[in-house]
Amino acid sequence: MIRLVQISHPDEGRRAAVVDGGRLRTLGAHRSIHACAVAAIAHGTELEAEALSELGSESLSYDEIYHGRSPWRLLPAFDHPVDTA
Repeated sequence: MIRLVQISHPDEGRRAAVVDGGRLRTLGAHRSIHACAVAAIAHGTELEAEALSELGSESLSYDEIYHGRSPWRLLPAFDHPVDTA
């Protein structure tokens, strides 16, 4: 089982990410967990498989974000954003 989070940056917008130890690995195409779930349903796959298929190369420090020492901020675990792209 994987852990997914949503984060937001004032300049870069929102991202969905997979927790990988002390790092967050951002998803490439899906900017929210909602968008990832919609894609999983459309593709007939599990949410986990969809998220892992979209892992990008960006890796961020989970601790820095969690403790507020980063411009990135944690968002609610799941929401319905206006723009789910």
